[in-house]
Amino acid sequence: MRNILYRIRTTLARFFYGRYGVDKLGYAILIVSMILSLASSFCAVASPRVSLILYVISYGLLIWMLFRMLSKNRAARANENAKFLGFWKGIKKWFKLQYNRIKDIRTHRYFACPNCKNNLRVPKGRGEITITCPVCKTKFDRKT
Repeated sequence: MRNILYRIRTTLARFFYGRYGVDKLGYAILIVSMILSLASSFCAVASPRVSLILYVISYGLLIWMLFRMLSKNRAARANENAKFLGFWKGIKKWFKLQYNRIKDIRTHRYFACPNCKNNLRVPKGRGEITITCPVCKTKFDRKT
């Protein structure tokens, strides 16, 4: 029995050697697929056609994720992941800004620099102040 398990383990190790594996894009595809599969089960009673479409899309995403995991073209998969991370960075930054705005709603105000559009955080209740952007050094007046 031990010999059989050892052979299975070495065969699997040989198969997975050089494969790309899972990355952030793979995890994101998996999560979206699970959400679509869950939505498909909720839509089954109301609209069977929509449920079937969501079901097919969710399984298509799973197949795509498995293709990416088992691919030996590591450079192409790393390039796809880098593009996804660049896209995800902007979304994550926007949500973090919204979270900070809600957290600081009583103590601070946020303004966008008119020149470089950088978000600036200034204390509330100071009246009319001159704000200097730390990035582009533009000065502008706002009421806090």
